[in-house]
Amino acid sequence: MVFAVLFLCSCRAEEADPHAVFDSAGEAFEAGNPALAESLLVQVTVLEPGNANALYNLGTVRMSVGDYNGAVQAYRQVIEADSSRVDALTGLAGALVGAGRLEEALETGAMAVELNPSDGMAFNHYGMALLETGSYSEAASCFNTALRRSPNNPSVLYNCGNISMMAGDAEKALQYFESVLSLSPNHYGAATGRARALGMLERHQEAEEAALVIIAAWPGDLQGRELLALAYSEQGRFSEAIEVLERMIQDCPNNPMVRLGLAECYQGMGDMESALVEYESFMLMLPDTSGTASIRNRIALLEGICE
Repeated sequence: MVFAVLFLCSCRAEEADPHAVFDSAGEAFEAGNPALAESLLVQVTVLEPGNANALYNLGTVRMSVGDYNGAVQAYRQVIEADSSRVDALTGLAGALVGAGRLEEALETGAMAVELNPSDGMAFNHYGMALLETGSYSEAASCFNTALRRSPNNPSVLYNCGNISMMAGDAEKALQYFESVLSLSPNHYGAATGRARALGMLERHQEAEEAALVIIAAWPGDLQGRELLALAYSEQGRFSEAIEVLERMIQDCPNNPMVRLGLAECYQGMGDMESALVEYESFMLMLPDTSGTASIRNRIALLEGICE
């Protein structure tokens, strides 16, 4: 198979069979080689400039590696080549969200759900655009519709989990995140969402175990270590939480939330002087606004204690 792919890549464009190149691109993508898949699909579009299927798959491949603007370009070319491809409109909405082009995403998403109301992913991507622009109730409605259309889609289930967390329903969020992980065990967002939901439900030992799984799967991941430190501190294991946070400081010395976590752990274990130092470090990293009033109050209290 490798030799066949290399042979196709080495052929002159006019001699290559676009159908064979297209099939090889699909095999490369399935084998976990999106760079090769993209290269082969681009070759197909050179051989057949109006090949809507190749352009659509090119958008999918680019989405998978986070090249959202490249995906936008590919999906738009699909629509130019075949205006009946409403699936490309759905893909375009998702790519626009990823690219942060939210006004375009809202317009495209609304059009996608109108033209293809049976497509769960159309509602999912439109919901993502609504969520990013602060329209939470409308986003929730879209995700609920997406779930009815595509009940086993990991992206839909994940977004339902997120919106449930935002609504304060950690139990329902946990169910969604666990459903995602049963379908897609390596889904990072669902793994971190599950750990966070367990913490909100005060199931701190399970949250600890979930955080350790994240760290094992994604070594060096800051969010996983943050969740582990939180699980330790919620169990009163402050020295273990401090050990994790101090290692994080080495990697991200200017992260104010790590400083805040350290301050709270030191305060929890009764080391008020160290807590005061960390609270002051936290304040130095952020503008002094009404949002930091509670921290200023803690500093004043600790200053009185430490005098």
